[in-house]
Amino acid sequence: MNGKLGTYELESIVMSGKQVELPLGLLDPSPCNSFEISDIDEMKSWIMSAGLLTPLSVIGPDEKGRYEIISGERRYTAIRELESEGLRKTDTVPCYVIGGWDMSETEKRLLIEVANITNRGSSAVHSHRFEVIRLLKELEDTEPEKYGNALESATKYLKVSDRYSRMYKQIFRCAKDDLKELAVSGNIRINDASRLSTLPEEEQKAAVEEVKTAKNAQDKSEIVSKYTGRARQEKPDFPAKSQWSLSDLDSGEYDYLLEECGEDPDLDVDGMGNAPKSEPRGCDGQYQAKLAGIIEWTEQILKKSELSDEEWDAVDACRRVAEKFQ
Repeated sequence: MNGKLGTYELESIVMSGKQVELPLGLLDPSPCNSFEISDIDEMKSWIMSAGLLTPLSVIGPDEKGRYEIISGERRYTAIRELESEGLRKTDTVPCYVIGGWDMSETEKRLLIEVANITNRGSSAVHSHRFEVIRLLKELEDTEPEKYGNALESATKYLKVSDRYSRMYKQIFRCAKDDLKELAVSGNIRINDASRLSTLPEEEQKAAVEEVKTAKNAQDKSEIVSKYTGRARQEKPDFPAKSQWSLSDLDSGEYDYLLEECGEDPDLDVDGMGNAPKSEPRGCDGQYQAKLAGIIEWTEQILKKSELSDEEWDAVDACRRVAEKFQ
């Protein structure tokens, strides 16, 4: 196999590669792997009860016939410990050979990050996604003929939606260090950091200082809205749930509804109001039932003290729709 990481292997780290049985003694951990190897006892128990279900991903062989582990060092460590404790005899291990031994360090690090990005704690996922972007950019800069448009394919490596991929890239390119640190540490939501990254440097710094003093995600989002000129409206008094009807809403209530639950091309709201654009505001039947469902969803959201990234994504989409019709 060619030593360099081809486009096909880069885009298909787990799906591609030839599966073979390799001697355990010919496998080595990668010096490029910075992920912590933890919960070994749990992995040992799993292997003892169910066996090794997922092959390791490796590159090689080198001139001595050895292979470097790209994905699966935790499984490898557990197997070695089980063998040393006399609990399991392992001669060979199933492996995907996904590249040659002379793969560049940048390519190795990228594959390791991509293979592990969703297998680690959520507290570190943002850090690893930004590292994936950095490595893709490094490949673009160092090997432009081969990786000239690597960042355009970032979505599949980050394992997020196209919209969130654009946000990560926006922060990487435009956020100043203090703002980027907040995003990497998870102390600000990605879509809020993306919005702030569009501001001039001094405004970014001022916003970051205020965000650092905020008590919760909602307060942080309000600060972001203040600096980006997208402030929320006050919550109107909706009719009681038993009396919901779009025809009963006044313009202020309807504008708030639009702000909290509008449509977005990247958001699948099937069953929550994704109806034809030609549908009138006060229509009856199935469409009105869907919109009533949206109102119920907003009531549930408004009662929460914290929102997930996906819920904030939906709320952010609603705001953009409201802005369009104001």
